[in-house]
Amino acid sequence: MLEIFDNKISNIDEIYKELTRLPYFYGDRDAPEYEPTGLTSSLSTDCITYNSIINFLSKCEPLQNKTIKRAYVNLFIPRENANFHIDGDKGLTLLYYANPDFDCNEGGETKFLSNNNTIISVLPVPGRIVVFPAESQHTASSFKNKHRFTVAFKFE
Repeated sequence: MLEIFDNKISNIDEIYKELTRLPYFYGDRDAPEYEPTGLTSSLSTDCITYNSIINFLSKCEPLQNKTIKRAYVNLFIPRENANFHIDGDKGLTLLYYANPDFDCNEGGETKFLSNNNTIISVLPVPGRIVVFPAESQHTASSFKNKHRFTVAFKFE
């Protein structure tokens, strides 16, 4: 189950500005055997971004009545390389693509490894939300020339 939602968040520019002002920290690992990649920042429950996603959740059938385990922002610098990983053995992950513009030649997609060893890529269209099972093998792709901001919510 890979679900994509477009045009569900209206305040894209406001969210992007908020995310660029957060403090980011290095050190999250996709798995224990991998070196850390990217930077992360926690989302407080009183920020615009968190509440915009919560508003979307109230209208999103697959995520209603799910418990939020973690809410944070991933920041990848240009040309950074991430690893394929899973987010857990159960639950769901929501990604929100926060950059306000998109150029397919810049990269920035999320790649999912399918059962037949092919890649399904979801492009980082501004304001797009993708929801998928936590056990799905996936990886982020950085942009070539700019920072990539992606909000992540993990659900039990």
